[in-house]
Amino acid sequence: MTIRIIPCLDVKDGRVVKGVNFSSLR
Repeated sequence: MTIRIIPCLDVKDGRVVKGVNFSSLR
């Protein structure tokens, strides 16, 4: 899985989360 840290909002698992939290989400 690719971990991307971006100041933008990305859609993960059908939900909108901050790119900063991407590192916490697996």
